[in-house]
Amino acid sequence: NSERLRAIDSSLREFIERLHQEYDFDAESGIKDIKDRYGKIDDDLRKSITYVCEKLVPNINRMSYEVDHMMDGLDGRYVIPGPSGAPERGNADILPMGRNFYSLDPETVPTKTSWEIGKNLAEQMIQRFVKDHGSYPREIGIVVWATDMMKTGGDDAAYILWLLGMEPVWSSHGGQVVDLKVIPVSELGRPRVDVTLNITGLFRDTFPATIELLDEAVKTIANLDESDEENALAANLRHDIIEDISKGISPDLARKNNSIRIFGEALGTYGNGVGNLIENSMWENTSDLADVYADFSSYAYAKGDFGRQLKDHFIRRFSKVEATVKNVPSRGIDILDIDDVYQYLGGMNAFVRTYGNKDATTYIGDDSDPKNTKVRSTQEELRFLFRAKVMNPKFNNGLMEHGYRGASEMAKITEYTMAWDATSDIVEDWMYNALADGYLFNKEVHEWMNEVNPYATMNILNTLQEAIGRGMWNASEEYLNKLKEMFIEMEEIIEELTDRK
Repeated sequence: NSERLRAIDSSLREFIERLHQEYDFDAESGIKDIKDRYGKIDDDLRKSITYVCEKLVPNINRMSYEVDHMMDGLDGRYVIPGPSGAPERGNADILPMGRNFYSLDPETVPTKTSWEIGKNLAEQMIQRFVKDHGSYPREIGIVVWATDMMKTGGDDAAYILWLLGMEPVWSSHGGQVVDLKVIPVSELGRPRVDVTLNITGLFRDTFPATIELLDEAVKTIANLDESDEENALAANLRHDIIEDISKGISPDLARKNNSIRIFGEALGTYGNGVGNLIENSMWENTSDLADVYADFSSYAYAKGDFGRQLKDHFIRRFSKVEATVKNVPSRGIDILDIDDVYQYLGGMNAFVRTYGNKDATTYIGDDSDPKNTKVRSTQEELRFLFRAKVMNPKFNNGLMEHGYRGASEMAKITEYTMAWDATSDIVEDWMYNALADGYLFNKEVHEWMNEVNPYATMNILNTLQEAIGRGMWNASEEYLNKLKEMFIEMEEIIEELTDRK
C-alpha cells in the first residue's frame, strides 16, 4: 500500500508540474492531459483540476494583496473583509490573504463539522491510552488555544465534550449551539473522563461563551447519578467536597471551588512564565518550572466566576491527571516552531512530573488532515519532527535560503528542543547529536551560518552546552571536544564583530 501511495503521489506531483510548466494552469489542457494518458477522467478529478486552475492558483497569485491592503489600512483606507482560518486545512477558499478578517461566531462552537473531527480525535486518544496503559483514562489535562478554535471551528471543544460524554444541540437557524445533551454511558461504551483545561489569555478574552458552555457541561456531568467507575468527574467532586468540608469550608463553597475545570492566567495577563525561565536559564530543576506554571495558570474560569485564583484546587486537579494533551490543527506550526507549545503543554508536563503522576503520558493530537487524524505521544511527535526537519537536508536547505532568519530558526529549534527536555524529559541523546551534526559540524551549514548570522551559531553552542551542563545530553568525548574547539573559534569571531576600534 505504501508503494502505491508513493506512486500516486509522484504521479500527482508530475501532473501539477506539467499543469504549471506546460499548460500555464489552463484547466482544459490539464483535463485533456489526463484523458490522453489514462483514457478517461471522472467528474471529481475534472472538478479538482478546474478548481486548482480557475480559483486556487489565481488566489495564490493575489497574495501580494497582503502588503497592498496592509498599506491601505495604515493609510486609513477601506480593507476588504474576509474569513479567517488555515488555508492548508481545507480552507483554501479564504485566499488571498491580506483582508480584514473576521473569525467564527463563538456561539456556533463546536460546529457540526468540528464535532465529528474532535469526537474522532478524542476517541483515538482514548484508544491509544488504553493501548499504552491497559485501562481507560480517568483524568486528562488539555491545553486549549483560541487560535486553534478559530482555525477549526471548535475541534478542541468537541474533543472535551466527547470525553465528558456530552453532545451539542444546534439551532436549525444559524448553527448556534443552544443546548447540551447527555450521552448515556451505555452509548459511550466507556467511562466518562474528568477533563481539566489550561486555557490561554487570548482564549479567555475571545471565547467566554465557550467557557460557559464547557462549564455547563462539567456541572451537568458532575451532578449525574452514576457510579464512581462510570463517572470519574462526579466521583472526584464528591471526594473533594467531603475533604474540603472536613477542613471547615462551607458545603456551597466546597462545591463551587471543586467544580472548576477551566484554569488560565489572571485577567489582563498573557503567558505563563515558563518560557522566561528557560530562555534566561533562570531555573535549577523541573520544580522551578512547575511552580511558575502553577503561579501563572491557577486562575479559575466558569460562568459567573471569572479570574479568581484557586491555586490549591489547580494543584489538586492537575496533580491527578493521567495524561496531558495538546491538539495541533495545522502542520504549518509544530512543537519546534514556536515556544508557546512547550510553555503550555511542557509547563503542564513539568507540573505533573513534579507534583503529580510521574508516569503520566503526554499526547499530541494531529487534526491537520480532518479525514486522517492521528494521535502520537509527544516524544513520538518530536522523533517525527527530527526526521522530517532537523535531519532533512531539504528542510535545512530551505532555511538556508532565508539567510539571517533561517539561521535564527535553527537556533530556535535547538532552544525549543532543550525546552522540551527541561519540561517533559522527552529528548534523546541522538537528537542532541543530530542538532550538533546538522547545525554545527556540517561544514557547509557552519560556514553559511557564520557568514549570515554567527550569533545563531553561538546561541546553538550555548544551548547545547547548557544541555550538557544540566545532564540532559550525555555527549561523547568526541562531541565535547568538538564543541569546545568551536566555542573558542566562535568567541574569536564574535569578538572581532563587536570590537570597536
